[in-house]
Amino acid sequence: MMRQRAVAAASLASVGAAAAATGSSSCSGSRASGGVATTGDRNWGAPRPPKTLPALGGANAGGGVLLLSDLDGTLYSHAPGAEGARSLARFNRHWLKAEDERSILCYNTARNMKDYRDLVAAGRAKDPPSVLLVPDVLCTGGGTAVQFRDPATGALEPDVGWSARVEAEWAPVLPEIGEWLAAFDEGHIDDLNTEPDARAALTVWGPAKAALARDALRAKLGDRVTIVVMESWVAGAWMVTASPPTATKRNVAVYVAEKLGVRHADCLWAGDTEGDESMLDSGMRGVCVRNATPGLLAAMRDKVQRVGADVMHASGHSTTGVHEALQIHQHSRGAARF
Repeated sequence: MMRQRAVAAASLASVGAAAAATGSSSCSGSRASGGVATTGDRNWGAPRPPKTLPALGGANAGGGVLLLSDLDGTLYSHAPGAEGARSLARFNRHWLKAEDERSILCYNTARNMKDYRDLVAAGRAKDPPSVLLVPDVLCTGGGTAVQFRDPATGALEPDVGWSARVEAEWAPVLPEIGEWLAAFDEGHIDDLNTEPDARAALTVWGPAKAALARDALRAKLGDRVTIVVMESWVAGAWMVTASPPTATKRNVAVYVAEKLGVRHADCLWAGDTEGDESMLDSGMRGVCVRNATPGLLAAMRDKVQRVGADVMHASGHSTTGVHEALQIHQHSRGAARF
């Protein structure tokens, strides 16, 4: 375990040093390591033809939506058996038939680029396969990086402007982050800190240890970092992530919407854990899938009661819940609430 901690800290240090030496952004670093997605790249999901993203806004006659969905436990089910794969296949068919021409598909995940590719590869190897569509927009690292598909080639191109913003906040705290990783990381998920993202993550067994790691970092750096505690995609392991204040799921979602000229009324987000809690402050319509954690549901109810947040608790689990909310959103377009 001590070796794992040392490797994690060394990986973070080397990533920070490489970024500082090259002046590259986190996204451009991913791209340099083979991170560009083309329509034929199996590592990024089921291929879709390149397209010019539709204009969504006040004159949105097509009725499209910007769907910003978390992956693990939300759009992508890890439930045993074949139902998760069937649910994702149903969603994919619906999206390609009813939404693809008029809408924008965005994944907003805590996974870094490598972990996202691993998820796609693992899904492809399942029987039956469970393969995500290549997205129009890919937000990784809990908001530390964002990529947009090129309308001509279908490649996922890094947004260097966003990366520059988050890395300007990240570089000054790297030494303290390295010390924190060395002290607390138990290394239950490999390679969490090898991607050149402006984020660090550690894993421990159980919520009590996660709270200790969170409190230690908060005492060290205060509001100079955003800290998120959540259950990871590895059973029993909890993840604590640290990122610049700008780099949250909420902030990157708002950035994507603004860059694409999409009104919040034409957005729908989906999530299942406390890692999605910042989306409750996005001003966008949202859905917590049926299997959402008690912590996220409590935060959702609080926001609904106090400020009237337009968020529903789906009756369906994971993919089915996202599909349900998407159809309700489209049928209730123009209504004040879900």
